[in-house]
Amino acid sequence: FVWGNMDTHELYMDENNLRLATNIRLQMSALADELIQEGKFDKAKEILDLTFEKMPERNVPLSRVIVPMINSYVEAGDKAKADELSNKLFDISESEFNFYTSKDIRHILELTQEIEINSLICKQLMQLARIHNMDSLDDFTGRFAQMEAQLSAVANQIQRAPSGGGVNY
Repeated sequence: FVWGNMDTHELYMDENNLRLATNIRLQMSALADELIQEGKFDKAKEILDLTFEKMPERNVPLSRVIVPMINSYVEAGDKAKADELSNKLFDISESEFNFYTSKDIRHILELTQEIEINSLICKQLMQLARIHNMDSLDDFTGRFAQMEAQLSAVANQIQRAPSGGGVNY
């Protein structure tokens, strides 16, 4: 198997290559999970580390597909790496959530799916932190509560908007 220089610094990954890289991350995650089931924790961690080494964040941004990999890191015995990745992904998802919910109502209505996805990612990370008693649990719980309050405020704003959510066509 040849990695194709995805770790090169000057690399441009278009949307097609990013989708393929995401698929590879998913396959490597499945391999790590299988190794964990077989009790090969060191090998699983090696596979996970190799995945992020060969497809670094600078070229293949972190996304929701790494949530299972975070869980695999914990199960393979590397809670520190799981915490590091959890914090990065939570920061990214929370930032995107805040960006989308800061828009006016007509744009928020168009961004509902993105808002829900980012909220769900943060909720999944909070649940992982709770299940595995990770250091990030208290931080995630507080931040997620703020996100829920913000989402509730947005929902109230949408309900008060004129028919059609105030969208003028």
